[in-house]
Amino acid sequence: MEREIIASSFKVSGLQTWLLDESHTSLLQDLHERCADFIHLATGRPPQLNAARDLLQELPPGKSLQDKFVLGFVRVHPGLIGVLDTVRDYPDPGTWYIGLLMFIPQERGKGLGHHVQAASEQWVLWQGGRHLRLIVQAQNVQGLTF
Repeated sequence: MEREIIASSFKVSGLQTWLLDESHTSLLQDLHERCADFIHLATGRPPQLNAARDLLQELPPGKSLQDKFVLGFVRVHPGLIGVLDTVRDYPDPGTWYIGLLMFIPQERGKGLGHHVQAASEQWVLWQGGRHLRLIVQAQNVQGLTF
């Protein structure tokens, strides 16, 4: 229940925020397919058939699923428009690591990433965190600008 309470405190104006789990695999996989351009940029290949499952389960060394929060953003159901993957206290206590922040192409360039980033800062502070860490790959020019 703790994870649901933590996730429910994440608020972005105009969006519903869902804590994603295995029951959302098909919605998350669909998001990956709709973001194929970003996935190809980041990985050099199209979205894999198990991308959603992997995102929900992959963890850094020493972390558990209790530390992982995959948040989906929805304007109007049924489709996700974006996802934020975070791990608390990684790589050190007080730091929250953002593994993925991704939006469908139609939502990019509208300032949504900045709103999510601001909400992330408040959310992490509310959880007792002190830092957010995000790594952007050099080929992701838009991400570097963000």
